[in-house]
Amino acid sequence: MESLGKSIGLLEEVCRSKGGRGLGFKHLKAFNQAMLAKQLWRVLTRPECLLSQVLKQRYFPNSDLLQQKSVHMHPTLVSMFETRGLIIAGSRWSVGDGLTVRVLEDWWLLRPRSFRIMTSFIGWRRNATVRSIMTEDGVVWDANLVRALFPQEEADCILAVPIRGQGTADR
Repeated sequence: MESLGKSIGLLEEVCRSKGGRGLGFKHLKAFNQAMLAKQLWRVLTRPECLLSQVLKQRYFPNSDLLQQKSVHMHPTLVSMFETRGLIIAGSRWSVGDGLTVRVLEDWWLLRPRSFRIMTSFIGWRRNATVRSIMTEDGVVWDANLVRALFPQEEADCILAVPIRGQGTADR
């Protein structure tokens, strides 16, 4: 990209300050990554849009876009999906009905360094959802179950997570 910009003389113009009649980009690579990550975020958060549906059907029919390990896709899309690390590092789940968020796998807790459960459970289903630690109506956490399953610090973190309400999907 940089060599292409230099060869046609655009890189200097794009990176020139706005006062010098340029666009003022200081870090063109970071800007491009941000724009690609924004496109990926749109695909992830708007499953009803045509692009999301086409990508899901064509490249990820049986998995989540963020969890997919290796995919043979069009070269145009490769760079967009290379920004998955940025999306993963900067996002976490908001709990609604608890049917989508996985207790042990997903980032959903409200703590600064790690948004996931750190305790390892032997014999517990890795794909168990947070609905399994809510009351039957899905409105509040089952505090007794949470305190029985998790160490004090993690139980407090779980019980501090707000539940958006029954009938509201996780996002």
